[in-house]
Amino acid sequence: GAFTLSALLLIFRHEWATLFSPNDANASTLIAHCLPLVCIYIWLDAIGIGCLNSILRACGKVLVPGGINLCSFYVVGLPLGYYLAFRWTDLHLGLTALWMGLDTGMSIMTLGLIIYFASLDWPQISKLAQERAWEKRAQHLQGSAAHCGGGGQTLEAGGQYTLRKAGGVRRERERATTPHK
Repeated sequence: GAFTLSALLLIFRHEWATLFSPNDANASTLIAHCLPLVCIYIWLDAIGIGCLNSILRACGKVLVPGGINLCSFYVVGLPLGYYLAFRWTDLHLGLTALWMGLDTGMSIMTLGLIIYFASLDWPQISKLAQERAWEKRAQHLQGSAAHCGGGGQTLEAGGQYTLRKAGGVRRERERATTPHK
């Protein structure tokens, strides 16, 4: 998605620019000039925030990615864009400088997330995720048993689920010996 969108914006950047400013050649030129930087941002956003950050959040890893995001944008990217656009005026970069700052921040964030992502103990994270999933399943089944009247009653027509840990997390389906009430 992001790669396709970036490629289309890059290929049709002059046509895209005239959609927003058909009567202003300067604005169309500026938009067409900035769109390659926007494409880089879109692509890095898909990798960093769209993919890596989402996976890390699902694993419960939010503190380090949050710090990476904060530092890369608010300490590096935005100040750099501001400095290039409004303080270092000899370059006459203007809007392009703002996008350069955002791209720099996004690049740093994506690189930081890749390094953090690669440094994690994925077998341990996988084991913890499985345990959390089974705990939620056990809670759900306990709630269902309480709703059905509890005890040895069946939770569904075929039998009753029990959860136990024996060296790892696993599920065992047992046939109920008592009839469903």
